[in-house]
Amino acid sequence: MANGGARVGTSGETFLRDFHAVRPAVTSEVMAAGRGADGRSSYALVRDEVGDAERVLDLGCGDGHLLELLAVTGRDPRCLAGVDLSTAS
Repeated sequence: MANGGARVGTSGETFLRDFHAVRPAVTSEVMAAGRGADGRSSYALVRDEVGDAERVLDLGCGDGHLLELLAVTGRDPRCLAGVDLSTAS
């Protein structure tokens, strides 16, 4: 690394870290509150959209609720993964 191995975040990453430090559960709140035309939550809409995928990588997974919804459908938990920048989620 050109900077001697020190980790340097992008301005976008810094923004997201700062934002989620103030509102750690905002993604979960918004996804749970959002509804499709048929009344399904945003989580249910995404779950159903990836229903046939063999593997799922949830980037920005927060507390992992979407992955939990996918796990209870009988999916192999080894095929579900999530990554999040926030240590508060």
